[in-house]
Amino acid sequence: MKNKIFTIFASTLYLVFVIFWAYIAVKGLQGDHSIAEVFSGLYGLMALSGGIFGLIVGKKFGGFKSYIGATVMFISLGLLAQEAGQLTYSAYTQIFNIEVPYPSWGDVGYFGSVILYILAAWNAVKAVRTKVALSSKLNRTLITMLPLLLLGVSYVVFLRDYKADSTDVLATILDFAYPLGQALYIAIALLALLLSRSFLGGIMRKAVLLLIAAFVLQYSADFMFLYQHNQDTWKTAGPNELLYLTAYFVTTLSLIRFNGVILKLSASEDADHDANS
Repeated sequence: MKNKIFTIFASTLYLVFVIFWAYIAVKGLQGDHSIAEVFSGLYGLMALSGGIFGLIVGKKFGGFKSYIGATVMFISLGLLAQEAGQLTYSAYTQIFNIEVPYPSWGDVGYFGSVILYILAAWNAVKAVRTKVALSSKLNRTLITMLPLLLLGVSYVVFLRDYKADSTDVLATILDFAYPLGQALYIAIALLALLLSRSFLGGIMRKAVLLLIAAFVLQYSADFMFLYQHNQDTWKTAGPNELLYLTAYFVTTLSLIRFNGVILKLSASEDADHDANS
């Protein structure tokens, strides 16, 4: 699928859901209203469509056999894992009519996406591997300070007065693993951005910038969810779900940009082959 066509499709889908969300907000239907539940159950189509597009692109250009292909594949699988987690949560509330437990099967998808995004960021680093950017003291400082800042904020808000439940070890592990893992994939993606300036004239820079923006939005959405959940202010189809929708959309845009990178590299290889033949 061409970039332009899917960009129009993804942008239209995002706009439709934003208008849907705005209608719910203006009418005061956020919360337990059935229309809000419809929005909550459907906006994951943004992640689903982006994930499928990414898998097609990644498989077409080498899949896990190339670093850029693997980056695209892991981002796509991360989106699909997010959708799996969301559908599982919806099943708890809409089909089984029970409060979502924590941890639950939904966390297999949600935490699975954290691992997949770490792998995506690491493959992006491998794709642009060079030691030049790491020689800069400023770059090393940024790579170190950003994850520490994110972890510090998470600690102050959620973990400062944390009391571990000895009867639920898995919940305790996830409470610490979520912010740690998210800080890690943002830091690795930042490293890829710094390195990408020296890779083929910065051909991957815009793609990695979008990926970092998507990761920050994903972190922000998870942060808001945990905060609102702890304060008992979270609502179905509330601002948090709009932020998740936006994170999925920007992640999809990053996949579209990576597809453009792959197409440029393929065209360059074809030109070199023709010149040498």
